[in-house]
Amino acid sequence: MTWADAWNGASYPDELRSIRVMEWDDFVAGVEMAEDYFVQTIVNSILFGDAWILKHAFTPEFLHSAKIRTIAWMKDRPSEFHKILDGAPDFQRQIDLETGKKYSVAGCRQSAYFFRWNDDPLNLWPEVTKCWRVLKTAMGMRYDEYEANKPSDGPTDRLQIARYLPSNGYLEPHRDSAAHQPCFISVYMSRRGRDYTGGGFYFVQDGEARYAEDEIDVGDICIGHANLLHGVAPCDGEPSWDKTDGRWWMGLYSNASDYGTRATSMPEKVQIKGVMPSEI
Repeated sequence: MTWADAWNGASYPDELRSIRVMEWDDFVAGVEMAEDYFVQTIVNSILFGDAWILKHAFTPEFLHSAKIRTIAWMKDRPSEFHKILDGAPDFQRQIDLETGKKYSVAGCRQSAYFFRWNDDPLNLWPEVTKCWRVLKTAMGMRYDEYEANKPSDGPTDRLQIARYLPSNGYLEPHRDSAAHQPCFISVYMSRRGRDYTGGGFYFVQDGEARYAEDEIDVGDICIGHANLLHGVAPCDGEPSWDKTDGRWWMGLYSNASDYGTRATSMPEKVQIKGVMPSEI
């Protein structure tokens, strides 16, 4: 059985069933060997609602350096927005509480967005691509799917590094689009209890927030089906756009371009205790 066969005709899970853990190196070996048992175990698990934390995918040193370089890069640029069109530049945007309401999924964060067709100003793509190719294979895609695309060709890869600032940084409960990749891919650049306290990434399970953060270290990746209801709750502290504290995260997502109707994430209006800023 190939990875593509395992995903063919799959139905979507609604809520988290459980959080499972595997070492990244073991996951890579399983993806490369593609034995039927491993393929079916991973895919069926995800389709039944499990999320997988893949430990030690990136070194903490690489992600710390990426964070420092991103901070310096964002500091030298205005907050702006660019649609996903041919020639779109890398950019950063401060998405405050009011601006965040204009997005398909409301949130508040400072994000830096990077595309493959630019000059890789922070030297992120080589290391990221190595991991992303393994994950694309496991999602039933070509290992280099979309890498050569420009927006007029169709979906393109976009790398996002985001800072969820204390108190206000959040992402409302939502489901991602599975149109171009079946799973979300989250890379963790900070650790709860050391870099920040409270809040963080959660799934919705039986109407409550099930936090994944206590099981996550810097360098881990979490994957789960895009349709799982999830969000980000504010961490503790005082909000400030001039600081660099809070929760740092990297997202790997293959996006539709803005040349047509985009399939985007969709919010879900559910009442979950403690996951929204007090000002909302």
